[in-house]
Amino acid sequence: MRNRKQTRLSRFARLAMPVIKAWPYLLAGALVTVAAVLLKDLEMQFETVMPITQVRVDGEFEHLDANELKARVLAGVDGGYFTVDLNRTRDRLMQNPWVKTVSVRRRWPAELLVTVTEKQAVAYWNEQALISAEGDVFRPVYIDKTLSLPHMIGPQGQHKKAWLFMNEIYQPLTAMALQVDTLKLDDRRAWQLSLINENFANKSENEPLIIRLGRYNTEARFKRFVEVFSRENSPDLKQIKTIDMRYPNGFAVLKKTQPGENSLMKIINTSVFVAQTDMDTGV
Repeated sequence: MRNRKQTRLSRFARLAMPVIKAWPYLLAGALVTVAAVLLKDLEMQFETVMPITQVRVDGEFEHLDANELKARVLAGVDGGYFTVDLNRTRDRLMQNPWVKTVSVRRRWPAELLVTVTEKQAVAYWNEQALISAEGDVFRPVYIDKTLSLPHMIGPQGQHKKAWLFMNEIYQPLTAMALQVDTLKLDDRRAWQLSLINENFANKSENEPLIIRLGRYNTEARFKRFVEVFSRENSPDLKQIKTIDMRYPNGFAVLKKTQPGENSLMKIINTSVFVAQTDMDTGV
């Protein structure tokens, strides 16, 4: 009888042993479940008890509107003070083409502080987009065509090259009182500049000066243009219509004609000055 009872107890002990060993894990799982439920409940309470009610937007804006940015932030807030997704808020604002950078942080007890940096447009690109100060193309919904910006024209994907060249020529031209109206890179990869002379007293008579630089040795040709026309005894740029720098050691000049003059005869007979007659191969 005693042996039979001991056998039953031994069998029960063997069956209970796995349960005894597993109980810490079962307890831990139960605690995790309870904690998750409590956290979810706490999160819901924070959203109702501590909602985000204020947004402050800081930054210097020319094309962005602080009130519109503020409204966009408030419309997208998806939590309370502790649960609001700051990265999501940032991403919503970054969707605006004029936004360069965004930082978002909390301020107790119910405010978001948003700092926005606006992109600086430095040029038009193919009349359909803008180029930023970093050389990137961006496309606002509305492009103001009245901005005092140069126009850059070129094949798709060549905006960075045009931007870099613009940076190279900007300072030398400014020193000559010249501004870039249009910088063009055509499909053959030939460069042409259209410049505005700031020395004109009557701006309405300021016809753009065309500089042809061609495909090859562009930097050297531009440097030669600057060296020649920066001299005191250089030809008067206000009297020149076109300068062709596609010559190995010189340039060709097409002067402007006066009212009543035959422009065709003037160009053929007297208006074109060629410093060197043989053109560069391939122009």
